[in-house]
Formats: sequence, structure tokens, C-alpha cells
Amino acid sequence: MARRDPHSDSIGKVLKRAAERARLKVDAVGGHSLRAGCVTQAAIKGVREFVLMRQTGHKTVATPRRYIRTGEIFRENAAAGLGI
Repeated sequence: MARRDPHSDSIGKVLKRAAERARLKVDAVGGHSLRAGCVTQAAIKGVREFVLMRQTGHKTVATPRRYIRTGEIFRENAAAGLGI
């Protein structure tokens, strides 16, 4: 039997159903949330840009760099030094 990849819209629908069951704001969750979270966490862990781009399929460094800056706010902020 041939392998069938999920349609790009399927991931978002699954996440929205899960968010609804968890009583979260459904509008704030989507397939892009997983992609953004992956890139953000990888950037926090120091994964190089070209490795991120190979994973996500981004063609220019501008897009993952937006996520990397977002990732830096979690690592480089005043509260980070508090150990909480």
C-alpha cells in the first residue's frame, strides 16, 4: 500500500480539535504553530540557520530569522536570570 502524506490542512484541523477538547482558544492554534514552535525551539538550542531551512523548506534566511528573534526573547530576558 502506498504511503499517503497528510494534506497540509489536515494538521491544522487535528490541532484545532485537540485545542477544543482541551478548552483552549481554537483560533490561536494551527498547523503553523507546530512549525513556528519547532523553529523557535531549535533556534534556542543553537541549531544553525541552514539546518533549520533544510527542515522547514524556507528558501531565504529572512523567514527563519523572524522565528530566531522570537526565540531569543525566551533566552535573553531579565526573568531568565531569576531561575524560574
